Amino acid sequence: MCVIVILLIIKTFFFLRIFPTLTPIVVMLSNVIFDLRIFLFFYFILILLFSQLFAVLGLGNAALRTDLSAEDQEKLQKTLA
Repeated sequence: MCVIVILLIIKTFFFLRIFPTLTPIVVMLSNVIFDLRIFLFFYFILILLFSQLFAVLGLGNAALRTDLSAEDQEKLQKTLA
């Protein structure tokens, strides 16, 4: 779904270039997005690494613990929430 939305935005920008008043805006936005690609790549890597960190720590996965009783699991979930 996200890919389709991105493709639709790209195609819309292509057709907006037809209008002379919108051409500078479309070109400017295209250049900004093109220039930000390296930053967005590193930002994506950072988000991916933090998600892996939280997965390893197990934050928010109190229901998956098998060494706790049902009461202790509820207490732990209330504490983390």
